[in-house]
Amino acid sequence: MDANFIGLHLLHKGVIDARQLTEALKRQREGNRRIGDMAVSRGLLSRAQVTEIFEAQRKRDRPFGEIALEMGMLGQKDLDDLLFSQNIHNSHLGEVLLEMGVLTADRLSPLLEEFHAEEDRRGEARRVFGEGVAAVARQVLAEALARAFLRFMHQEVKPLAAADCADDAAEDFCRRLVVTLGDGEKLIFALLLPCEAASGLDGPGRLEEDVPSGPMADGIWDIVAGYMRAALGARGVPVKECRAEECPGSLLEAAAEIPPSFCLTTPSGILVRVYCLVHDA
Repeated sequence: MDANFIGLHLLHKGVIDARQLTEALKRQREGNRRIGDMAVSRGLLSRAQVTEIFEAQRKRDRPFGEIALEMGMLGQKDLDDLLFSQNIHNSHLGEVLLEMGVLTADRLSPLLEEFHAEEDRRGEARRVFGEGVAAVARQVLAEALARAFLRFMHQEVKPLAAADCADDAAEDFCRRLVVTLGDGEKLIFALLLPCEAASGLDGPGRLEEDVPSGPMADGIWDIVAGYMRAALGARGVPVKECRAEECPGSLLEAAAEIPPSFCLTTPSGILVRVYCLVHDA
């Protein structure tokens, strides 16, 4: 997945421009196929069955293929063939840029090495999330958001340390997650992102009345909260409660006064800023 974020690195280096990055991402999305679409084209599933699996997936937060197997709509061999074909035929962003003639292989190779060296530095959990119990919660939240965005919006995201977050991203939608630990300590995370992105994720909690409710309504945030609680428990952190809720009107103003704890970026730029506003007993 990280290979797709090479585009941002190339953009910041001045190797490609924003128009070329947008076009490459568009070609990649159009060329890469999802399991459900491939199954339909091969006559293994109908569109109605794909929709039924998607509905079950939203409630159970499991991979498409696993649910199709459990529902008896796909056999293991057919699923294995679909996954193999997807892996073989889907392109990374660097490959798309080569096909567009924007870069040559000789030029791309050292840029990839440079990119991965920087990713190793940025990928240090301590640098991105800090230390202690709150850091574990921040890391689990990042993993939960990445999982939810990829599953339901087919959007790849990855965490960045606060020092690496650009300061030009719009923040006009707010959702918060409240985590109450076993000892009564409370962590409150504010998630800020553009209304345009949020319109495909959430209904309640939007700040603009003309933003339509998304297909997931409140469900995606509840899934994130549920995943956080289970993941924290699995890591030995006792949790009394983990819930998603609407943000008070003052939260955007409060967040503007402090730096984010970390950000989530997509291959085309910052999507979500995460603020830890409360950390007390």
